[in-house]
Amino acid sequence: MNVKQDFQVEITRQMLDAYPVKKYEEKEIPVRSGNVKVYLYNPDREADQLPVVFYLHGGGFVKGHHIRDNYFCQKICYHVGALVIDIDYSTAPEHPFPCALYEGYDTVAYFMAQAEQYRINKDAVYLMGNSAGGNLAAGITRLSIEQKAPFRIRKLVLDWAPMDLFTPHREKASEWNEQMEKTAERGAYYNECYAKGEDLKNPLISPLYTEMEILEQFPETFIMAAGLDLLCQESLDFGEKLRNCKADVTVKKMEECHHGFITNLKDNWEAGEQLIFRFLKGTDSQDGAEK
Repeated sequence: MNVKQDFQVEITRQMLDAYPVKKYEEKEIPVRSGNVKVYLYNPDREADQLPVVFYLHGGGFVKGHHIRDNYFCQKICYHVGALVIDIDYSTAPEHPFPCALYEGYDTVAYFMAQAEQYRINKDAVYLMGNSAGGNLAAGITRLSIEQKAPFRIRKLVLDWAPMDLFTPHREKASEWNEQMEKTAERGAYYNECYAKGEDLKNPLISPLYTEMEILEQFPETFIMAAGLDLLCQESLDFGEKLRNCKADVTVKKMEECHHGFITNLKDNWEAGEQLIFRFLKGTDSQDGAEK
């Protein structure tokens, strides 16, 4: 694992060592597009079976895996006591939709087919994504339902995810300023790289347009939205659609927080992190969250 500096946050070896895991491993596994790299974090606990968290990083579908993702996954492993499988999916524009989506789905299927070898508890399969990874996580969940997968996702975590690539960014903002303009331009570029020429209302691209009969079958879901994020409302809207389907969903809007605040260690990141850990562990309620 290489420790390097990000333009927003520097992760040091000392920070990583504060959350020890029993075993860290990097490997490549076969998927329909070739091979995909994954990072495995095994918790330091004795158990015949472990819950598993499949993690998909953010980056607007175009940016790759980063050391801050290693850091966050290591903390999940340490605090939740779960095997964490961090998927380093292929990015656009070289690998546009649906490459990353199917790499994620195939990775889950691969490890679930070998659940005994990896000591995975098949009744504790959790899927989590940040930003673009949240979009992919929702799509993987849909695929697992549509294709009647031989595994079942029990919990889903969606953090500040782009759920609507169809609606222009300018229409998403309650107010407009120079910073919003730059964010919108960047978001539009990411979306074009990922899904140029595609039907942007395809629910596998824009999960907000997922049909009710599919949403009714979604697993227990935790949605975290950042109040100062241009993507905030679409996360809230997706949560409302799940709620209207009588799905088991918890939505938390973190006021005065920016996009990517947890992995970038900004704003109220520690409180947000604890909410995620508690949801994955299944311990106590989500304080201040809407059910």
